[in-house]
Amino acid sequence: MTTVVLAGLFVILLFNNQSGGVGITSAVVENVRNSSIIQGISNARGPTEANLELERIIPSANDIEFLLLSSAIPQLAKETRIETLTIIFNDLATPITVNEDKLELNGLSEVTLELAGFYGNLAIDERQFSLDGIAKKFEVNGISLSSTNEIKISFTRLNYQKTIINGAEFKDLEFVSGEGSIQVGNRLKYGFESGQIITIYNYVGDLSINKALPAVDLNSTIEESGAQLQGFAKGLDVANGALNLNLR
Repeated sequence: MTTVVLAGLFVILLFNNQSGGVGITSAVVENVRNSSIIQGISNARGPTEANLELERIIPSANDIEFLLLSSAIPQLAKETRIETLTIIFNDLATPITVNEDKLELNGLSEVTLELAGFYGNLAIDERQFSLDGIAKKFEVNGISLSSTNEIKISFTRLNYQKTIINGAEFKDLEFVSGEGSIQVGNRLKYGFESGQIITIYNYVGDLSINKALPAVDLNSTIEESGAQLQGFAKGLDVANGALNLNLR
C-alpha cells in the first residue's frame, strides 16, 4: 500500500502485484517552504509508449476563432489530446485507477484532480465524467504522483462538479445547445435558444463546464449550469430548423 501524506492529508494507493499478492511501497510528500519533495511511485506498470494514432489538429490563419456559451452541458464522447485537464469533485465512491492500481481518496471533502499531457478517450455529460488514457503528469489536491513511464488513468461515471480543459483537440464535436451565444472575433455575435444542434469541425481550444454556476460571467443570464468553448475551428454550424448558421 502506497501512502502519500501531506499535513494530515492521506492519499492512499492500493494495488496488486503480478503474482496476485499485495505489493507494498511508500511515497512521502512533505511541504517545505511551499515546495514539495516527491518520491516517485515504484512498481508502476504503466505503458512505456503512447499509442498516438490520432492525427494532430494544427490551427491555421483561415480558422474561425470563437467563444461559445451554452446554459446546457454538452454530451461528448471523443478521443482527444489535452494539454491540461482539471476535474473538481466530491464523489469518493467511484473507482479511479492509476497504472492499474486503485486510488483511494478517503476523508476528503473535495478533490481537485489535474492531468497534463493527456491522450485518450473521454465522455462528459451533465452528470458524469468518464476518462481512459495516459498522461505525463498526475496530481491530486496539489500532490504530484510521478512514474518513470507515462501514467495510465481510468475512471467511469465520476460525479463531478466542475472541469476545466485547456489545449484540447477534437476532430469534431456535435451537441444540443442550451440557451447561449456565439461570438466570432469582432465580426459576429449570434444568440441562440435551447435545442439547437451545434457542430464544430477540427476544434483546438478550451472547454469549461460548471454544474453549479454560470459558464463564464457570474452576472450573465445563464443560471445553474453551463459550458464555455473558446478556441479555433475549421468550421462551425448551428441548426435550428428555421435558420441555419454556417461558418467556414
